[in-house]
Amino acid sequence: MEINKILSLTKKLNVLFVEDDKDSREELSKILKKFFNKVIIAVDGEDGLEKFKENKIDLVITDINMPKLNGLDMIIKIKEIKSDINTIILSAYNETEYFINAILIGVNGFLLKPFVLDQFIETLKRIYKNLELQNQKQELECLLSQYQDIVDTSMIVCKFDKDRNITYKNKNFLELFTDLSNKFDELFYDEDLDRIFKTINNKKMWSGVVKNKVNNHRLFYSKIIVKPILNEQNEIIEFIVLFVKIEDILEQKKMLLDYVDYAKNVLVGVIYIVDFENLRDYFGEKLAIKINFELEKLLKKYLPKGIDNFYNLNNGYFAVVFNLEKTDKDKIINILKIYQEIINTLHITINELVYDVSIIMAISDSSNALEDGYVGIKQLKNSEQIFIDANGLAEKTRNKAKENLDILHIIKLSIDNSNIISYYQPIIDNKTKETIKYESLVRIEYNDKIYLPYQFLDVAKQSTYYYKITEIMIKNAFDVIKKFQKNISVNLSAIDIEKDEIRNKIYLLLEEYKEYTKYLTFEILEDENIKKENILKEFFDKVKSYKVQIAVDDFGSGYSNFIRISKFKPDVLKIDGSLIKNIVTDKYVYTLVKLIVDFAKSNNIQTIAEFVENEEIYNILKELGVEYSQGYYFAKPQKMFV
Repeated sequence: MEINKILSLTKKLNVLFVEDDKDSREELSKILKKFFNKVIIAVDGEDGLEKFKENKIDLVITDINMPKLNGLDMIIKIKEIKSDINTIILSAYNETEYFINAILIGVNGFLLKPFVLDQFIETLKRIYKNLELQNQKQELECLLSQYQDIVDTSMIVCKFDKDRNITYKNKNFLELFTDLSNKFDELFYDEDLDRIFKTINNKKMWSGVVKNKVNNHRLFYSKIIVKPILNEQNEIIEFIVLFVKIEDILEQKKMLLDYVDYAKNVLVGVIYIVDFENLRDYFGEKLAIKINFELEKLLKKYLPKGIDNFYNLNNGYFAVVFNLEKTDKDKIINILKIYQEIINTLHITINELVYDVSIIMAISDSSNALEDGYVGIKQLKNSEQIFIDANGLAEKTRNKAKENLDILHIIKLSIDNSNIISYYQPIIDNKTKETIKYESLVRIEYNDKIYLPYQFLDVAKQSTYYYKITEIMIKNAFDVIKKFQKNISVNLSAIDIEKDEIRNKIYLLLEEYKEYTKYLTFEILEDENIKKENILKEFFDKVKSYKVQIAVDDFGSGYSNFIRISKFKPDVLKIDGSLIKNIVTDKYVYTLVKLIVDFAKSNNIQTIAEFVENEEIYNILKELGVEYSQGYYFAKPQKMFV
């Protein structure tokens, strides 16, 4: 363990140093002050005890043999005040009895006089680990306390024993249920409790929507979570229950969930009114509620036969339920598609505005049918389709979310452990075939596996870690530039440019390494994500003032356009690889690349072709006058300059 790591903790600590010998006290206190935030000195045990009471102390270092109160007795009294205080015994005597007594009272370390620095540092290492554990424990206790506060404030909580007797009720429980409710079974109306106990008696957690009997015998829907509490022998000792209130506006949704939970073999169709959000934004929330009600009446009026239930889920969402025991799935799908066609020919008038009704629909017959339906509607909103079989989409979404969380964890660990690395691919002068520059490409090394950008960058962009990756890549580039005087290109995205935090960090790095910035190029993906052209122009001007070159990446694809390029005047255009790969066989592509090259030359802009995979492509590019090439024909990205 490095001394700097130890000092990073000890410099935050206050130490009580108790020593009756004046010379030893003065000599050692000078050393201790180099290690600790504050050194509070005491001349004997009684003085040490009083100063412990008067100050915030993190560590006690004490001699044993002292007048008035010896070191061991002082520690005993101090531990009565703070049981987990860390202590070190400092003694000139190597007596077994002293050490045994010290161990019995929980002393953390021993130092023999005369004072030896190496011995002291080794002892601090043990103290360091102990303090780390104490800090973790305090943080966990603090977190658990806050969890408990949140749960107690926002939820209804009770506990019951194996005989179903309620043993604990929080304030919210007492406000909702009658105080006479002392049996768990008494809390429910018409519920099959055996199915709950079958699960929890197998030491598993149960959750679901239930109907509760509350004060005044009112029926109340809630979602409950019942978890068995186990002892160290893995035996059930009691059960804890959380009740989540269901507001009236969500009652139909919960009733639908309840129905799907109880019923078997049903198909749920989730319906969404296209443009409902725009209607709400235009007419306001109050009128939107009325519109939602009018749409409900319209949808109900044309309902096909065989629908068991219809639910208004609010905000433009509705649901229908079919019993699959009566009709097969394919037939139901045809029925719903015909129903959708009919609805999409209708219109309603809202404050003299004629709205042509349009619905999209997602169906599922899984155990998570409603969740599937919502995910299906989300997909339809981003597509040209109007109907989807959404079976299993919720599970896929959860799995994808789990994958994203795992990737975020890997990203965090990789940042903390310097596993964000740069691979480099040469950029070749087409006339001489010599390397004139390298593009820096981000990779993650984790558990002997290399992660490519497509596996983690999109996830990183949705987190707070993304700017750290950009920072690391720029620093990596400057490390290479400083050591090898190589020209390096680093990729930047729209997020890097448009987010103030990242953009300002880039400016700080350029200022820090300004004597090397002439070797740096920023490759910017000029796509539809860049909405604020004024910020882009400001960024270009700023980095160019540091003599950084600007390259527009993937030019010729997506939303790239010549007008914007003319406006911002980059130094380099990197012609998109999808064009280069087809330049041999596609005359249209050939002509387009030639147009780009001619445009670049007339505006004094250099050109680089990406994805140059063979000699035939290289020769065509050279013939067209493309200055530089990059691709597998020359070299794959590699880990270099290390």
